[in-house]
Amino acid sequence: MNDSTDRLWYVLARKLAGEASWDELKEIKELLHENPWLQEKVNNITIFWKQQQQFSETEINKALKRLRGENEKRKTTDPEKFEENHDTSLP
Repeated sequence: MNDSTDRLWYVLARKLAGEASWDELKEIKELLHENPWLQEKVNNITIFWKQQQQFSETEINKALKRLRGENEKRKTTDPEKFEENHDTSLP
């Protein structure tokens, strides 16, 4: 990578985090004009980022709680089978 692509990733990250200034947003356009081959990558990253933002923290926590409950249910139903298929050791 060169300095302009490194800078592009930096200002893109700031944009996605909602921290980019107007000058940085303008800079993204200029950098993409200089490096048009990166446009598709930037589009894909932006789409991925927006998809990740669709779920609220509450929704994510509910899903994790449900999954933990399902795992606990499996453990209590057949603990030996659960341990055969899952690494239950601590890191």
